[in-house]
Parts: sequence; structure tokens; C-alpha cells
Amino acid sequence: VPLPETIFGRENRDRPSSLTWEELKTRRSEVLVEIEKAQSNLAQVQTRYANLPAGPSPDRELLERELNDKKYQVVHWTRLLKQIDTEQQTRPALAVGCLCFVLIGCPVGIWASKSDYLSVFILCFLPTMFAYYPILLAGIKMAKDGKILPEITCWAADLGLFLGALFLIWRLM
Repeated sequence: VPLPETIFGRENRDRPSSLTWEELKTRRSEVLVEIEKAQSNLAQVQTRYANLPAGPSPDRELLERELNDKKYQVVHWTRLLKQIDTEQQTRPALAVGCLCFVLIGCPVGIWASKSDYLSVFILCFLPTMFAYYPILLAGIKMAKDGKILPEITCWAADLGLFLGALFLIWRLM
């Protein structure tokens, strides 16, 4: 019996987080085309609006509404492009984060080899919970909002962990 597509979360394919890696690439090129269309439509409406005579008129009100609609379309497609770019950086950054956790856990585990497991777990878990994830989540949010490049924000938490791991390994040596 074939399973329904909705069972695997395939009902909402508009969100970049629900797309596969190949679908992300395809969707990104589609969104770039849509941005170009929306920008050319906006330019046409702005030209028509600029050529209207001054003063209140029904045509002016209609064009103002159309102008706002075209501006919103450009903003919508640009926001979606930023979300796709962020998703493309977030996936490998999360995978590298696991490697950085291991690099930090090894020296801590060696130092605390005679301690109980719970205290070592807490020693590694708390910095992860209160430093890595807030930096990562804030970076992802800022990248999706377009405030900072996703190449910087998605990898900042990993860089911090990696530098911390290098320091711990250096101290262990």
C-alpha cells in the first residue's frame, strides 16, 4: 500500500527547511527568476506612477495599491532567497558542530576520566546549551532576516567551538 506524501512532511514544499539539497538548488534558481520578474514589474508600475498628473484621482489610488503590491512581491521573493541561502549554510554548519562537540569532549573526558559521568556531562552540556545554541539560533535568525551574511552567522558558533577545542587540546598536550 503506498503511503501518503503527507506522512513524511511533504505537504508544505514552500519552506526551505522541508526541501532536499537538490531541491534547494532548483528552488534558488526559480526564486532568482521570480525576483527579476518582480523587480521589472515594480519598475513598470513606478514608471506609470511617475507619469501620472499630480493631485488625487482614482487612477493614482489604484496605482499606489499596485505599487505597494509589487513592492511586497519583491520583498517576499528576496526574503525567500535569504531563507534558502541560510538553509544551504545551516545544514553543513550543524554537521560540523557535531565534530566540534567531539573535539571538545575528548580533552574534557580525558581530564575528568576519574570523575563521575554526570559531572562531566554537565561540564560539557551547559556551555553547549547556553553558548553554542543561542549563538547558532540568533545567527540563523539574523541571516534569514538579511541582517548578516549566512556564511558568517551560521558558522560563527562552530568557529567558537573549534577555537575552544583547539585551546583545550593545546592545554591537554
